[in-house]
Amino acid sequence: MDDFDIENGVLDYYSGKEQIVTVPDSVTEIGETAFVANETVTEVILPNGIKEIGESAFSSCKKLKKINLPDSLEFIGKEAFYGCSALTDIVLPQSLTAIGESAFAYCESLKKLTIPSGVKEISENAFESCSEIAELTLNEGIQKIGRDAFTDCVKINALKIPDSVTYIGRGAFCACSIRELNLHDGVTFIGDDAFHNCEQLEFVHIGKGVKEIGATAFGYCSKLTKIEVAAGNENYKVAGNCLIDIKNKTLLQATPDFEIPSDGSVTAFSDGAFGGIKSIRSFEVPPFIEKIGGCVFSDCENLRRLTVHRDNKYYESKNDCIIEIATGTLVAGCSPSDIPKDGSVKIIAGGAFTENDELTYLSVPEGVTELKEFSFSMFSGLRTVKLPDSLIVIGNSAFMDCKKLQSVTIGDKVEKIDEWAFAGCESLTEIEFPESLRFIGENAFYHVPLTSAKFLAPKYWFMHDLYNNDLKPVKLKKPAAAAALFTENDAMRSFERRPK
Repeated sequence: MDDFDIENGVLDYYSGKEQIVTVPDSVTEIGETAFVANETVTEVILPNGIKEIGESAFSSCKKLKKINLPDSLEFIGKEAFYGCSALTDIVLPQSLTAIGESAFAYCESLKKLTIPSGVKEISENAFESCSEIAELTLNEGIQKIGRDAFTDCVKINALKIPDSVTYIGRGAFCACSIRELNLHDGVTFIGDDAFHNCEQLEFVHIGKGVKEIGATAFGYCSKLTKIEVAAGNENYKVAGNCLIDIKNKTLLQATPDFEIPSDGSVTAFSDGAFGGIKSIRSFEVPPFIEKIGGCVFSDCENLRRLTVHRDNKYYESKNDCIIEIATGTLVAGCSPSDIPKDGSVKIIAGGAFTENDELTYLSVPEGVTELKEFSFSMFSGLRTVKLPDSLIVIGNSAFMDCKKLQSVTIGDKVEKIDEWAFAGCESLTEIEFPESLRFIGENAFYHVPLTSAKFLAPKYWFMHDLYNNDLKPVKLKKPAAAAALFTENDAMRSFERRPK
């Protein structure tokens, strides 16, 4: 008993080194972090009477293979079994009513899962990246499936949504291997990216009760050839092999054999509307399209030509790039090398270009003032970037995970480098910031091996730590010391210049 710290029936901490641990019968609750990151335990035997497993109770117990959950258990807390990568089997009792956020996330050895009917809501990220789950049973009674609940559960190939479910959250089944999907009449909400990147998905039925479908809910499902909507649905329809939001006249999702309706029922393309369709080689924006969302042709890897109908008043095409006339936003293009140099492009949208590993050099033309979020992220071959003097904003994650990027020349008018802008650029060791710079966001250089960060205006800078609300003055005169502030311990800090 010396290994158990128990108070009022709560096991606060287990300090032993046994592989098989039998929890005393007097315990009714496993407290927060009671076993967290235990390096020896392989099996835990819980007594009847346990009602609650607290937050992070068994988190990161990498060797834990087996645990019994008694019929008395009602609540599993946030991250309770997060990262228990050896856990191969779990039986959730019928008494269970709540599963916390990320409770079983990254339990990468779980093979089979049944959610009991007493659980009304599957919390967000609850089973994220449980990559070995091949058999999933959702019982009647479940009403809500939260954000990213089963995202990256790549072996789930069959899914039956219970009649009780009304809400499917953002990214809930992203990157699963589902082949057919029947969303019954009781489902009312399908979030953004809910079934995004389900590469085996071939057929989707949408019930008549669905009132809202988010952007790219079925995006980048490369085998999706048929979508049908139940008769009586007043919000959505299928025409020309396209899923259409009736009230907003928006084409949400096209399939490979699409034919865009020209009867006035479509005036906009949603985010990712044609994303991932490999058969598209050329595309002309029709004259009646007034709005085009982001990433609209992302991962259309065979796309070679983009044009706009001459009667379209909202967009124009130059160099196989589509540009919104009113804002100068380049919304889609075939190659970053072909960005027009005539000053017509002011903004480069995120997802305008499909990531590739062939582009090694990028020169953004003069006239561009802003790079939106993710505009050039994951360009894995990119080594050199030259940014124009006209540029003012480098957006969130703009060059994230450009792992070979070695050289960046920043123009002399840049004022803001947003969060995560260069995160994951594993080959970037030196950078120079212009006098114009006023702000650097959190994690802008996360996992970047900077050894030198030269500031042309090193005075009047203040550092804000995520865990400290106070602005702290910092000196950035020494390039090596400045680089360390961005990178040491992957600190979550932002920097702001406030000249006198």
